[in-house]
Amino acid sequence: MTPMKIILLIDDDSRLLLALASRLKIEGYEVLKATDGEKGLALLHERTPNLIVLDINMPGMGGIKFLRAITGPDGTTQVPVIIHTARPGMEDFFASIKVAGFVPKAGAPEVLMKTISRITGGGRPHVVLLGDDERSFADHLAHELRTAGFEVILANNGPEVVEMTVRKRPDLVL
Repeated sequence: MTPMKIILLIDDDSRLLLALASRLKIEGYEVLKATDGEKGLALLHERTPNLIVLDINMPGMGGIKFLRAITGPDGTTQVPVIIHTARPGMEDFFASIKVAGFVPKAGAPEVLMKTISRITGGGRPHVVLLGDDERSFADHLAHELRTAGFEVILANNGPEVVEMTVRKRPDLVL
């Protein structure tokens, strides 16, 4: 199974952190949370996330100072960063820092989720439980599904499908 991708959320809005973290966990990401840049840097020294979602206006170390701390001389960040701020007119400013994305908080949450998925390649693969007693057909279909990026669980009969559905909680049962 593919390891979970890690997202580091840095924002002083605890309600937003909770809501976004919950949504990302449902999508199959591991989520790290920090309420300011200093805590974000501490987490960054402990773990290497696949992506950082960063607010700009925070008490203590804000997003600009955090970005400076993780940006190299060539203008690129150690880890891809999406700026997620209530200040929508700053997109051009962040283009010079070479961030991976800019999503205003006033925008639709789906825009942020699509941007995260585009940058990370998605959270976890969707799990398909494939139940079929015709083994050669099931193996062929499982191969095609895996090639398309799905995780596949095979079951040989009805009772096994029911048991595996309860135990593994697949996204789709075929």
